[in-house]
Formats: sequence, C-alpha cells, structure tokens
Amino acid sequence: MLSMYDTCVETEEFITAEEFLRRREHGEIDPKKTRIVPPDINSGSFGGFAVKLDVPRYRPAFGEKAARNAFK
Repeated sequence: MLSMYDTCVETEEFITAEEFLRRREHGEIDPKKTRIVPPDINSGSFGGFAVKLDVPRYRPAFGEKAARNAFK
C-alpha cells in the first residue's frame, strides 16, 4: 500500500550559533549564504543562523501547523 504525505520545500536550514561556528571552522558553510535570525521573545527562540541550501530539500509536513512553520 502506498502512503502519501504532504511535504514542504526547505530552501534554508536553521542552525544555532555553536553549529554555525563548528561548520564554518571546517569550511562547510559559505558566509555569503547565511543570514542572522534574531531572538524571538514570543516563542522563546534564542535565534541563530539561516543557511541557504545549495539544493532545496523536501520534508514531511505532518499537520497544518508544521506546514505554516516551514522556511519560506
């Protein structure tokens, strides 16, 4: 039986500052393809970095809330 899932396209990946520094040290990230994501008091997020992916990827969107929270 074939199952079908809704998917969302991700063009950016959200990473923490610690992960950014680790990847940058190893040369895995191009600083020109990143942007700073500021902290959000409402959600409690500490912020981080959004890294533009070289190749967009799909991820399953389980529910309407997950689809709305996907990177644009």
